[in-house]
Amino acid sequence: MASFFSSLVSLLDFSPVSTQDRDEKYLADSADLYDLERRMRQLESGNANLCASGPYAIFMR
Repeated sequence: MASFFSSLVSLLDFSPVSTQDRDEKYLADSADLYDLERRMRQLESGNANLCASGPYAIFMR
C-alpha cells in the first residue's frame, strides 16, 4: 500500500523544467543520427510532439 502512495506522489510531483532543458533531453534521447536530425527539424518547425506515455499511461512532457 505504501508503494502505491509513493507512486501516486511521484506522479503528482510537478517540477518546473525549462523549455531548453526539455528540448535538450528530447534531442539526447535520439536513437541515431537520423533520429536526431528528424527531432531537430521538428523542434525548428514547431511541430515537435514531446508527449510520451509514462509508466502508468499518463502523458508527460
